[in-house]
Amino acid sequence: MSEFINLVPITQLKIDKTKWLNTKIKYESSFKLEDLLNDMCENILNWLYNLEEYTIITDEDSFNNSFKDMIYEKYLYNSKSESIDTESYDYNYFELKYLEEVNSLYLESKRILDHYNLKFFQDKDFMELFYFIYEYTQYLEGQEELDDSEEEDYLNYNIDAEKIK
Repeated sequence: MSEFINLVPITQLKIDKTKWLNTKIKYESSFKLEDLLNDMCENILNWLYNLEEYTIITDEDSFNNSFKDMIYEKYLYNSKSESIDTESYDYNYFELKYLEEVNSLYLESKRILDHYNLKFFQDKDFMELFYFIYEYTQYLEGQEELDDSEEEDYLNYNIDAEKIK
């Protein structure tokens, strides 16, 4: 009996990432896709730097390169994400606090891509971007202790002020 060979037709050849990044943006003289992705990444980094309870766990260049890799793999070619422990307290806290803000970042990026008629965010959601940002951030443990000591100082000040009256 002959064995059946499981053949899967190739419907699309994967474009080389470097070639893809060097693609010129239509109707722009010297603007490449990589420049656009760098601008998007800078917007995300600026948002991350303003988070009080989280910090970025890598340098900007590594983050930028990983961001471009993620866009290339997850949004352009629909690769599956690695599993993330979505049951952890840290993940749930990050999700509750920043899910809407990450969605706003995604929508802003999508608007920019649509402006240049680039459709790799089309029919996709923001969760890959959310997972990516979560993976490159770390909760600052000492923040709660600082908040507690500030509250204690405030209470001590108010108690002392009451004694003076």
